[in-house]
Amino acid sequence: MKIQPVINCENLSCVEGRLRLLKTFLPAGETVHFDIADGTFTSNITWNASNELRPMIDHYDSQLRVGVHLMVDKPEAIVEKWLMAGAKEVAVHLERLDDRNFFKYVCGEYNAEPVIAVSPETPARTALGYVDDFKKLLILGVKPGLSGQKFQPAVLEKVTEIKRAAPEVVVMVDGGVDLDNIKSIAEAGADIALSGSYIFEAGDPAKAYADLSNV
Repeated sequence: MKIQPVINCENLSCVEGRLRLLKTFLPAGETVHFDIADGTFTSNITWNASNELRPMIDHYDSQLRVGVHLMVDKPEAIVEKWLMAGAKEVAVHLERLDDRNFFKYVCGEYNAEPVIAVSPETPARTALGYVDDFKKLLILGVKPGLSGQKFQPAVLEKVTEIKRAAPEVVVMVDGGVDLDNIKSIAEAGADIALSGSYIFEAGDPAKAYADLSNV
């Protein structure tokens, strides 16, 4: 299973610590995702300083491919800041996206990949309304925002429905991913799984990453 780490932190010190840790085991050129929560669309606020991203990546590992997950109320207002900072993949929530054409266009201007994120309560049929314009979907297994939540198994049916209807679309699953559910996520049809707390809060993060990857 393809695994990509997620950094969900409240402050810069936490972000830097996790980047240092990733440098010890994440293969060169792999993608690391940053969760950006605004406290409006979500109940919590994470580190969200786009101006600190590029210097930090250049310092710790310039070969990392950066993805950002904008869990925010008005994604169109800030997406370009993150693209300018070096993000090569940006996920925004269809529940808050007003102008899909602008989102797709601005990502193209920076040679970045646009991704549509889907909250647990949003049905597959709604997500399928985006697959003609976007080739990657991020299906959340938890409520947007806080790290460490328990995965909602009902989301697996959504993954399967989407992959059956649009097999060409890359489906990522994020939120509550661990060794107990990764096999079910893969069997549901997901192409990529994102994991944060399971990796970073493990006694041996490198082993946790490897264990997930080997399923």
